[in-house]
Amino acid sequence: MVRMLRERVQGRHARVTTLELFFDLVFVFAVTQLSHLLLQNLTWTGVGQTAMLLLLVWWAWNYTTWFTNWVDPDDVSVRVVLIDCMLASLLMAVGIPDAFGDRALLFAGGYVVLQVGRSAWAVWAFRRGTIEGDNFFQILVWFLVSGVLWIAGALAPHGSLTVDAGAAAAIRAGKSLLPAGVTEVGGAFEKGDAVRILDPEGREIARGLARYDSADAARIRGLQSAGIEAALGYTAGAALVHADDLAPV
Repeated sequence: MVRMLRERVQGRHARVTTLELFFDLVFVFAVTQLSHLLLQNLTWTGVGQTAMLLLLVWWAWNYTTWFTNWVDPDDVSVRVVLIDCMLASLLMAVGIPDAFGDRALLFAGGYVVLQVGRSAWAVWAFRRGTIEGDNFFQILVWFLVSGVLWIAGALAPHGSLTVDAGAAAAIRAGKSLLPAGVTEVGGAFEKGDAVRILDPEGREIARGLARYDSADAARIRGLQSAGIEAALGYTAGAALVHADDLAPV
């Protein structure tokens, strides 16, 4: 374990390696993504969403830089961990523009993999019973518990689509949900969000990923698929929820 620790010399600052600089560049990209996200949604909701994502990005960067203050970045196993952290951070950055939509799982998954993976390696490297090992173990437990919530939140349904009896039967037979079979749109959701599919009695029969947001879904409910483009000015396909994105419950 000792060989993995960063060498400290009195009166000298630790050297920053090229790999650490590349890691920082990923977060420069993430901040750029956040600025574009805010520019595209200059509302209080957009400000709140951007602030929340900024906090998570900062937290991921902060914990990783604190971690590198302890370990020797020239050690091969440490380099592997930093490369893995860099890749997970890149997934987060790519997911930022639609982190509250169809890239929610990409962003949350990258964040959880980064925090849990780095902390798990630190517990293994420092070992329990040492101050460092015990600290990283507590951090690991926190990220494991919170990670479950992040992933669950990314997968949780954000709204509902109530369908008629014919559409319910088609879904049970493994077919797509077309707008013509939708009688009610509930809640607010974005394109790519998970939604609950309810039968005429309000019973959940499936969950799926919506191909239109809730506002557009409400505008095309009850319409034949051929009328989607005329109603919205665009089309994302004939199905409101495609069979490939449906899971019966």
